[in-house]
Amino acid sequence: MKSLGPEITKWLAIALAGAIGATLRGGVGTIVEKYVWGNIARNGHSTTLFPVATLCVNLTGCLVIGGLWQITRSSETISPFWQAVLVVGFLGSLTTFSTFAKETLVYLEEGHIMLAGSNVLLNVVGGLLAVWSGSGIASIWIHK
Repeated sequence: MKSLGPEITKWLAIALAGAIGATLRGGVGTIVEKYVWGNIARNGHSTTLFPVATLCVNLTGCLVIGGLWQITRSSETISPFWQAVLVVGFLGSLTTFSTFAKETLVYLEEGHIMLAGSNVLLNVVGGLLAVWSGSGIASIWIHK
């Protein structure tokens, strides 16, 4: 039997990591909306007042990618294979830019300008701060 080869192995690993990230994303959404934040009725739909689950996964993903970025640029402890698996597969499916954009647009369409602006500010500025924090934490960890 012929070997699948390293490229196929890499793509299968990315797909598996993506499935894990997507499952975690769904779980975080359910837990945050059901148990932490709570649902309210708006326009006949059950939605949260603010998309906290999306913010949580986006900021967590930014923190982790900041750490991975620092580790990989400071040393070669994470191979290119595992970088792709973790960043493209796991974090790519965990974080959700398209959901963030859609939630922001819904707020704008409904006239909730402050919620839309808050969502953009928290995701973008918070994301930048989380990447910076993850990089700093990893830098401290590396240099111990």
